[in-house]
Amino acid sequence: MSTPMEKSLQNIEKIIEKTRDESYKTRIEKVAKIISQNRKKIWLRTKTGKPYAEKTLSITEKLVSQFMSDQIEATLNELEEHVKIIQEESSRRSMVVT
Repeated sequence: MSTPMEKSLQNIEKIIEKTRDESYKTRIEKVAKIISQNRKKIWLRTKTGKPYAEKTLSITEKLVSQFMSDQIEATLNELEEHVKIIQEESSRRSMVVT
């Protein structure tokens, strides 16, 4: 069974294969790296984290459907902001209390 984050990563990989614009490719690769680093985080499978994972999947599906249109910039910006939030939350949750 694939998790929403793994499906998101698959969607991103499809886009990376098809894109020819290097600036988009670089940005999408950065997003893919963050999704890959966080896809197996336990908190993303909890009641609190599931909405984050599902929103990531929703945005990547939207990006795939808009790939050939002019709306890719706005969707890519939305995805970048969203994965930034996930990355910050993962960092916060992984801090060790001493």
